[in-house]
Amino acid sequence: MNLLGAELWRFTSRRIVKVTLVVVLLCMTGGMAIAAWQSEVDLSSRYDSYSEACFENPTYNTEGEIDLSECETIVAYSDDGRVRLNDLGNVLSATGVLFMLVAILVAASSLGAEFGAASLSTQLIFEPRRVRVWATKSVAVAIGTAAITAVLAAVLVAQFTAISAWRGITAVEDGFWNDRVLDVARLIAAGALGGLLGFAITGFARRTVAAVVVFIALFIIEPLLYQVTDLFDARLPLYPLIAFVTNPFREIAFEAEDAWGMGTLADAVIVPVVWIVALLVVTGWQFRRSEIR
Repeated sequence: MNLLGAELWRFTSRRIVKVTLVVVLLCMTGGMAIAAWQSEVDLSSRYDSYSEACFENPTYNTEGEIDLSECETIVAYSDDGRVRLNDLGNVLSATGVLFMLVAILVAASSLGAEFGAASLSTQLIFEPRRVRVWATKSVAVAIGTAAITAVLAAVLVAQFTAISAWRGITAVEDGFWNDRVLDVARLIAAGALGGLLGFAITGFARRTVAAVVVFIALFIIEPLLYQVTDLFDARLPLYPLIAFVTNPFREIAFEAEDAWGMGTLADAVIVPVVWIVALLVVTGWQFRRSEIR
C-alpha cells in the first residue's frame, strides 16, 4: 500500500498532469461559454422563416400533416438552436475521445519523464521487487487517469446541465440519467484503459516522443488498414478504444463496418485489454532484466 501511495503521489505531482488538467478544464469552460452565448432563447430571428416553410408545406419537419395553427410552435421548437440537455449523451461521447487522448498523453509523458530523468535507476537496485514496482506503477497510472477522466466528465456534466437550465431546454427522455451514469462510467473506464495503453507503449519505447509517434501512426494507419483488408478488423488497439468511448453499437442502424469490424461493446473492450496486458507483460519482463544506469 505504501508503494502504491508513493506511485500515486509521483504520478499526480507531475507538472504535465496538473498543466494538462487545467488547460483542458479551461478549454471546456470556454467552449461551454460559447455554447451558452450562441444558445438562442429569442426565436424572432428564426420564427418567420420556420413558420413560412411550415405553412407552405404542413409536413415540413414533421411526421404527417398538422393543423396550420400548430406550425409556429412545432417547427420553432424542433430546431431553435438552443442547448438541449437531452444531447448530453452525444456531448459525452464526443468529448470522451478527447478525455481518452488526454489520459494517453498524461500517462506517456509521466513515464517518459522517469526514463528521461533516469529516476528509475534507484528503483532497479533490488531485483526481486522490480515486477512489483512495475505492476504498482501500472495500477497507479490506471487510478490516476481514471480520476482525471472522472473530474473532467463531472465538470462537463455540471456545466452542460447548468447551461441547459439557463439558456436551453431541460426536457429529457425517460431513463436519461441512468444512461448518462453508464456513459460516464464508460468514459472513466476508457480513461484508465487509455492511460494503461499509453503507459505500456511508453514502457516499450522508453521515450514519450516515440510513444506519441506510435499513437499518431495508429491514428492514421488503422483506418487505412481497415479499408484495405479485413485482416486487421478488431485487432488493433486504438480505434476499438475509440469505439468503446463513442458506443456506436447502440444505434438502431448499426453495422459492424461502423465500428471497424467490431459487433458489440464487449469487442471494443477486449481488443485494447489484450494489447495492454501483452505490452505490460513484455515491458515488465524488460524492466525486470534492465541494468542499472
